[in-house]
Amino acid sequence: MKTLTIKLSQIYSETGNIEANVRQMEKTLELSEYDAVDVTVFPQRFLSGVLTEETITEAADTYRTDRFKHFQELARRYNQWIVFNFPFFTLDGFYDTTVLLDTNGDIRSLHQSKHIRPVEASLFQSGELSEPVDTPFGRVVLTTGEDMMQETLPEADWYFIVDACVEGGSEARHERLQAIERDSNGTVVYMNRVGQLNDDTYGGGSAVYYGGACLTEKKQTFYTPIITVPPEPKEPWEA
Repeated sequence: MKTLTIKLSQIYSETGNIEANVRQMEKTLELSEYDAVDVTVFPQRFLSGVLTEETITEAADTYRTDRFKHFQELARRYNQWIVFNFPFFTLDGFYDTTVLLDTNGDIRSLHQSKHIRPVEASLFQSGELSEPVDTPFGRVVLTTGEDMMQETLPEADWYFIVDACVEGGSEARHERLQAIERDSNGTVVYMNRVGQLNDDTYGGGSAVYYGGACLTEKKQTFYTPIITVPPEPKEPWEA
């Protein structure tokens, strides 16, 4: 498995201003290319900001519009693997959707978890676990907070988890992330939900990375960590 450089993007979204948030994405990816980053991971719901009834509909049109094609073009233009998240409507309900694009802009993995109600406080039903996909930097599994709580996950070198807000709160989340690292040969990288401008309730999306007992976490800041794996050994983080 080759050395991998990951950027965990700390975007503060303007709620309901999809195009402004897309411009933030473009700037982030341009910097990723400059910094020779391999994979850029965006926080959950960075397109819409905090989901409300008013913002969800426009964000949910992403896959059906030229916006998604634009994201594919950005992956090609900046030679990036990209992990990002957006809501998606189907006839049987509303899904939280996470996608892994390769440097050709092709969808290499897609994960969906179903919302019971299309609002921020809604509960999730677990989706089907994504099949591992082979990449130049190893085998990847794309998942979400709810599905990572299942007893077993497929064997992989990397577990990309967008939104690790799970039943039981942060303690259960951290315990599960650490257990995945401990019980497998894989490395866990996750991006928590996005922050919202001028809203101290949510603060910044927490960029959190587990790998070799290493964790980086910053809140309420525009800090964007760039991590090269394997990292230098560090002391385990304690909740």
